[in-house]
Amino acid sequence: MYEYYYKTQDFGMCLMEGKGSGEEAIIPTDRDILIVGDDIFKGHKELVRVEFPDTVIEIGGFVFDGCICLLHKVCNRIYGFCYTVIRYEML
Repeated sequence: MYEYYYKTQDFGMCLMEGKGSGEEAIIPTDRDILIVGDDIFKGHKELVRVEFPDTVIEIGGFVFDGCICLLHKVCNRIYGFCYTVIRYEML
């Protein structure tokens, strides 16, 4: 289970940090989050699925860096990530 930390910017709500662990990370829809900050899920090898609310329009850098088990990212409007199913392979 993940706990999320937010910051209000001039342009709107930004998700700044996600602490915890688990196979699923579902970003709450009770806030109008526009931006997901850098490194939110970086290094979470256990993470298999991430779901973003429809309000998110941009994600930061290295959000999924090291998420080698990530299979599903579900979102609607994030620059090219629309219902993308991915699989990372270890080389």
